[in-house]
Amino acid sequence: MIIRLCFTKQKYQRNTNHKNPRLSSTQGLTVLELLIAMVMISILSSIAWPTYLSMSAKARQTEARNVLGIVNRSQLGFYQENSRFAESISELVFGIRVVSDNYSYTNTYSGGVPGLIENTAIPYATYLFANPQDPLAVKNYASGVVLYVNNGVVTLKSIVCEEQNPSANIALEVIDGSGSFTTGGMQLDPAANFDADAVRCDGTHYKTVLTDR
Repeated sequence: MIIRLCFTKQKYQRNTNHKNPRLSSTQGLTVLELLIAMVMISILSSIAWPTYLSMSAKARQTEARNVLGIVNRSQLGFYQENSRFAESISELVFGIRVVSDNYSYTNTYSGGVPGLIENTAIPYATYLFANPQDPLAVKNYASGVVLYVNNGVVTLKSIVCEEQNPSANIALEVIDGSGSFTTGGMQLDPAANFDADAVRCDGTHYKTVLTDR
């Protein structure tokens, strides 16, 4: 009887000293580890967020460049067939939204009538503005086509100008060759003798992104 009791006690002690592997493998995070993880997440977010905004803006700006390029090429063909420029986008191409989620395509900078194309302010020239819905994040654009004489040959030439810095919010003006830029923008000169003078962007606030001819 005495021997049996001693054996039972010894067995009990061995069982109590044995650790449960399931319980020992389950551990939580310390406060320091949580803080480190939060700092790493904030650093990654600060790096990724500006990149995301930049890529989003570029994607929206692609729409404006494509639309204005299509309008310019259509105006070149329209003039050759009709001896005049079209007065609206609907005369040129079918299916282009004159007001989209990203831009409004109008006959004046910052406002104007959507879908209309200015073709009276400068003789033998036509132009169109792409006004962004979010002007502080997305760039302004303008496109134009001008008819001029190059070394005795009647020539049509087109251009698309892009704003350099949208946050600067520099007004986009269209001038002929008789004056100079007050702020910045696009020149369409029907009296030009050379291609470089016929169409150009000011180069400081607006740059050339597309020429068709």
